Amino acid sequence: MSDQLYLTRLRWSNGAGIAKSCGRRVVLTAPPALGFPFYSLDFSPGVCEQIRSEPWSELRELFADERAACLAYLDDLVEPPDLAGDGQG
Repeated sequence: MSDQLYLTRLRWSNGAGIAKSCGRRVVLTAPPALGFPFYSLDFSPGVCEQIRSEPWSELRELFADERAACLAYLDDLVEPPDLAGDGQG
């Protein structure tokens, strides 16, 4: 599946990945910190939600808490930085 086809995507595989949300695109050079271990991940909400825990394991659908972690990661990606340091965004 092409990264360009979807507005929201989190993909990590073979040491590279991408995070896309709300028009922002970030090339990943390290696996996203999601709070759970994985070898590869392909997340486009409602389209593809698959994970491989180990290189030799089968692909499986993400669990609800894993989906929530992916969405939170993407939300943090597009949140404007707190440039003033006052907690107001």
